[in-house]
Amino acid sequence: MLAILGCSKEKKTSNILSYKKIWSNSAYCAFTDLTRYENKWFCVFREGKGHVGDEGRIRVITSDDGVEWVSDTLIRAAGSDLRDPKLIIGFDHKLYITVGAVRPGNVINVVYAYNDTTRQWKGPINMDVAKDWLWRVHKRDNAEMYTMAYGVASRQPMQSSLSLYSSTPDIFPKFRLLKKEVATDGCPTECAMLFTHTRKMVIVARRDCDNRSSWLGLSDTPYNVIQWHDLGKTVESPNIIEVKNRFYLAGRTYDPPYFWPVTALFDLDVEHKKLTKLENLPSGWDTGYPGIYYNSGKLWISYYAKDVDESRSIYLCTYKTD
Repeated sequence: MLAILGCSKEKKTSNILSYKKIWSNSAYCAFTDLTRYENKWFCVFREGKGHVGDEGRIRVITSDDGVEWVSDTLIRAAGSDLRDPKLIIGFDHKLYITVGAVRPGNVINVVYAYNDTTRQWKGPINMDVAKDWLWRVHKRDNAEMYTMAYGVASRQPMQSSLSLYSSTPDIFPKFRLLKKEVATDGCPTECAMLFTHTRKMVIVARRDCDNRSSWLGLSDTPYNVIQWHDLGKTVESPNIIEVKNRFYLAGRTYDPPYFWPVTALFDLDVEHKKLTKLENLPSGWDTGYPGIYYNSGKLWISYYAKDVDESRSIYLCTYKTD
C-alpha cells in the first residue's frame, strides 16, 4: 500500500544543490551562524558536553571555497557557558561575534572583535545590557543596529517578553533600550529580523507557550508600534534573508504525522503574512539554529544536526534561488 501511494504522488524537484558535514568532533556542536568576510567564509558555533549546563566554548571555522574548512579559533571564558554566537559586520566594516555568556542566574551580552592584521579575536567586550538576551543583532544602512532581545522572568510557569534595543556608531558595542516588552503573549524568545528597502522592520519570533505558533512582526520607522500576526506554524531558531524582493526563512520546525524536528526552508510572503515551506534540509531529531547567506545565486545555510553516532555535527547546505 505504501509503495502504491508513493508511486501515485508526483515527485518534487529539489533545489538543494549540495549538502556536506563541515565540522564534527567529540563535542556537542550546535547553534550556528554563517557569513562571508574579506572573501572568506566564516562559520561560528558552540561546542560543549551537551545542549546546556556546562562551560560551552565558541568555535570559529573558515573556508576559502565553502568546501574545505579549517578551525580558526576556540574561544573560552572560565565560569561561563558561551551560547548562541552570531556574526555581524560592524559599523567599522570589521567582523564581530555577539555571544550570550551564561552564568548562574545571569546572562551577560558580550562581543568578540576580529583583528584583520593579527587574525586574532579580541574580547570579551561587555555590551552593558542587563537581563535581556540580545539573541541576534541586525544592522540597518550602516547607521543603526537593532535587536529584539528577550528576557525570561520565570520558568515555572515560563514567562518571557521581547524588548527592542538599538545601537549607533558612537556607542557600539553598547546598546540602549528603545521600548520594553513590545511582545509578551505566548512566551516569545528567539527572533530574526531584517529591514526592507523601504526601511520596514520585519520580525519573525519564536513562541514557546500557547499554541507555539510563530509570529510575524511588522513596523515602520521610527518603530514605535509593531503589528503582530500569527504565521500558523512553529519555527524555532529562526533566521531570515531577503533575496531579490523575496523573503526566505530558515529554522527548526515539526512535521506531521511524526512531529520530529527538522531544519527547513520557507518562503515568507510578508505582504499576505503567509508562510510556505519550500523544503526540508537533511536533518532530524536534534537540529536547527541556521546561519544563512546569499552568494552567487545560492543560499548557503549552516545548521547542526544529530549524527549517526549520536554526536551533534555542523552541516552546510546550498539551495538554488536563481
